Amino acid sequence: MFLRRQPSDDRKFFLVKFLSPDGTVLLDGSPAHRLFSPTRDPDVVRRAVEQLVSSGRLLLSSRGVSRKPESVEVRVVGETVEVTLTGGWETPQPSETWRPRRHRMRPLTNLELSSMLASHIAGWRLQEFLSLLEEITPSSSERCITEFDGKTVHPISSRTLLTELRLYSKGVKRAFREHPRTVVLVDRSLSMGNLWSRWREIKKIRVASFIAAAVQRMEPNTLVFSFASTVEPVEDVESVEAVEPETRLDIALREVIPHLPERLVVLTDGKPVYSENVPWRRMSVECIQMLETLSNSGVRTLIAMLGTDEDMREFYGRLSDVKNTTLINLPDDVATYQMILKLMAWTTS
Repeated sequence: MFLRRQPSDDRKFFLVKFLSPDGTVLLDGSPAHRLFSPTRDPDVVRRAVEQLVSSGRLLLSSRGVSRKPESVEVRVVGETVEVTLTGGWETPQPSETWRPRRHRMRPLTNLELSSMLASHIAGWRLQEFLSLLEEITPSSSERCITEFDGKTVHPISSRTLLTELRLYSKGVKRAFREHPRTVVLVDRSLSMGNLWSRWREIKKIRVASFIAAAVQRMEPNTLVFSFASTVEPVEDVESVEAVEPETRLDIALREVIPHLPERLVVLTDGKPVYSENVPWRRMSVECIQMLETLSNSGVRTLIAMLGTDEDMREFYGRLSDVKNTTLINLPDDVATYQMILKLMAWTTS
């Protein structure tokens, strides 16, 4: 009934918060502050909690003493279920008054960085996130980039107004809008509507959309698609919704190939192909082969894996040693630092 990690199956999961004024909630001996449930029906959740209590698996612990809760209260708040357990203990009084410490300059911890990123995503503060990325970007000298001498660009005329000029070491190459430099594929299957982490009430689709918007800002001439059972171009990245119970990356890749992109971004949380009507395992292997072919042909590919699905790690893990391919494993917001480093390494490569 209750899961510590939600699978990336294309179905809905809800966050269940266990609260108690009398101590720490333990499930099978481990803290259980936040779990996932396939339902938010309060009656179903209450029966499941009462069964765990009667079996002795769900306990309250206070000052080294564990015992069964005496009462269970369940209420639904939006898409979250709150379970309040009481055990009859008196609320302990604080032994001494807390005094804030003086602020000292120190490096950011991973937890603080995760909280900062979560606030940027929740508030859609894209510019603050880009500024954070810019602060950790290595300098041009560290990336072995020589200064531009100003002699290889010819004057802009009316013929170049609808094109994008890209500087190379031996001149200028035109990139027309019908051939985007970067293509971003955002998974909009139903599982992307679930929460990214137990501790941050942010959906995976919002994280993926935020990363897509950041790439769109950093990479000129970028085209964004969302994919599920079909592929659709995206005008407003923030408005993408996860509603379809299928994942078809194979269809999305067939849409990408004619655009001849230089860079490809895939933002997903599960298997490359998942549908009850197709042999998804064989088709997923074919998708991985298509991605490997694109990378070997020179397309710089970035794959961000949201969640903890084992099949996702198995399939995309086959690309870990493929050149021009960068994998970012994002099981939850704890991987913030890795995401920032790999995203900047990919954009500056």
